[in-house]
Amino acid sequence: MTEAEGRELAAIPKLGEPRSEWLQEKVNTHTNFCGVTDELGRTLPGMYAEFDVFLSPNLKMTTFVFSLKRKIKKGETERIYQLEINHAKGIRQTDHRYSHEHYGEPSFKADTSWASASFRDAVQRFCVNTNLKLSPELPDYLSFQLK
Repeated sequence: MTEAEGRELAAIPKLGEPRSEWLQEKVNTHTNFCGVTDELGRTLPGMYAEFDVFLSPNLKMTTFVFSLKRKIKKGETERIYQLEINHAKGIRQTDHRYSHEHYGEPSFKADTSWASASFRDAVQRFCVNTNLKLSPELPDYLSFQLK
């Protein structure tokens, strides 16, 4: 998908209802997701939002990877938009692990205003950039660990 196509699909007003609890299918990885609809409640075919939080207690690192994707055929998806925020120490701006975002395939590096955003700020940036309104709001991934 090109940048222009990604931006066009991201701009469509969308509504989503995330799960009330995070899934933990892999060690140190929490996932939440939701299908998306248009403002009239009609499903946007194949489109969904996925929120992944990777925790590495040994490295004291947290990474947020929030994606808006579209299923194109069975087993195949394409990225519309993706926000990745990596809280690891010592990552240089020239490293792909440095916080960045994608519209379609191209990658755009973070500027210092959001390169180390908090969870709530990352969710807000993702929702603004994908024109997605979540209701209820995405629960904090740490709430999963405290139960």
